[in-house]
Amino acid sequence: MARSGQKRSRPQPTTEDQEQFAELRRRLEHLVGASGRSAAEISAALGRNASYISQITTGKQKSINVFDLVPLSIQLDCDVRYLLLDINTPRPRSWPAAPTAPEPASSLKFGGVCETGVWRPSSLPAVERQSNAILAPHFPFPGEQLRFEARGDAAASAHIRDGMAVIGLGFRDFVKHVRPLTTGMLVVLRRERIASGEVELSIRRATVGKSIILASPDNEDVLKEIDMSRVPREETAEIVAVVSAGIEFFI
Repeated sequence: MARSGQKRSRPQPTTEDQEQFAELRRRLEHLVGASGRSAAEISAALGRNASYISQITTGKQKSINVFDLVPLSIQLDCDVRYLLLDINTPRPRSWPAAPTAPEPASSLKFGGVCETGVWRPSSLPAVERQSNAILAPHFPFPGEQLRFEARGDAAASAHIRDGMAVIGLGFRDFVKHVRPLTTGMLVVLRRERIASGEVELSIRRATVGKSIILASPDNEDVLKEIDMSRVPREETAEIVAVVSAGIEFFI
């Protein structure tokens, strides 16, 4: 583990990483062509510059922001697992077309502090760290979008680090307007201890099968998996949001 004040070296991509990214580029190129839309139009729908997608498909850009995969799969009408290289067919569904952009909003409602393993009294308002930044909806989704603050590095492997703002669409709105929850998506889980009223908010990665299994993106002993079909009697658990973006504040 790097000590405070030391810079972490950026890991170099392996041959396997390069091969996987080349396959992702091929899949993106095919999906964009099949969509009947321009790469610039899709880039704009993601809130990116017009050349973002074309730079990826032509190989000029060597990486893709992991937080773009879910909104990109929506724009291209494919299963996000196809972009994650977990399945080999796009498996488009009869999902509704991507909605038009909502009216501009000056800010998003604060949903709380996500800190795995930390339980707070539900009666105690969560206070976020101060920033001059104003967060508007990340990309055009119907329904309520929320912002959370990540504390700790329990989701560091998903590129969500301590102090980052996390934006998510309310879970019920996501399932109603966008698509079912699928394996690989990041969610915000709310657990409450019935006896004490203490609440924990955490960011977890979903595995969807006969049940929904939620685990920390980082595999540590203290971070146990949560089976949503077998929640302990002494607590309640619900998915409150599907994560769409993580934003690091510098001001």
